[in-house]
Amino acid sequence: SVVSNTHHEPLVTGTLERAGILDFFSSVTTSVEHGRRKPCPTIYQRALSVTGCEADRGLFVGDSFQNDYMGPRAVGLQALLIDPSALENVPDEHRLHSILDLRERIAA
Repeated sequence: SVVSNTHHEPLVTGTLERAGILDFFSSVTTSVEHGRRKPCPTIYQRALSVTGCEADRGLFVGDSFQNDYMGPRAVGLQALLIDPSALENVPDEHRLHSILDLRERIAA
């Protein structure tokens, strides 16, 4: 699932489609269609509900400390922060240097 803050939903789906990855996601939840922006807890809860995933089984990945790390963790999701310069105070095991590190982290 993708959860994104945006002012225009087609920007998100269009970007995913142009990248050739839209079909890899079962749902896209945007702030404009939900009516609340990350880090509001209800946007993550909606994505969980739509996908049928329990929070303790989900993993949220993003590059914003508040929106993509603290927000998801507040509703019980595990979270990984893309923070290549180690600017945020998160445990090393919760930090990715690049989205390309995700596959290796999940495999571990």
